[in-house]
Amino acid sequence: MRGVTTAVRGLARRMRRVRWLAAVALLPVVAGCATGAPFGEGDAVATDLTPRAAAEAGDARGAEVIWAGRILRIEHLSDRTELEVVGYPRDRAQRPRLAAATQGRFLVVYPGFLESADYQPGRLVTVAGPIEAMRTGQVGEHTIRYPVVATEAVHLWPLPEVRDRGPRVQLGIGVMLSR
Repeated sequence: MRGVTTAVRGLARRMRRVRWLAAVALLPVVAGCATGAPFGEGDAVATDLTPRAAAEAGDARGAEVIWAGRILRIEHLSDRTELEVVGYPRDRAQRPRLAAATQGRFLVVYPGFLESADYQPGRLVTVAGPIEAMRTGQVGEHTIRYPVVATEAVHLWPLPEVRDRGPRVQLGIGVMLSR
């Protein structure tokens, strides 16, 4: 019995060592997968200005912003593409935090064509640029003011991975010691 106990302890030590080495080996891989912020935040960026606050202020033109949100609508015009976006606070990577309260709506004017198959309603974006104008629009029967960010700096966040929900089978070998 003593030989079995010693063998089990030796096996447990080797398994801990293998787990530790595997964790150290995976560290560069995990670090490489970390998503950094798509835009640099210089001193000129108005970090406290939300779309709602800009719409209420009425005179926020020229303010440099980095706003994040979910696309509500895309419209293709002859020389530009416009996105209507509902804003959310950003996390450290500048991705919209959807669990937080919305911060108002804004329009993004992109000079050129954005593919509507990619920039479809529901997708997450982060944009950087100056507030170029204010525009009045309708949401149902409500009239609202939209801050307009005219920019080429539009970051489309990747779709979340779809996990296979099929059955999972795992096999293992265990040792049980009892008295």
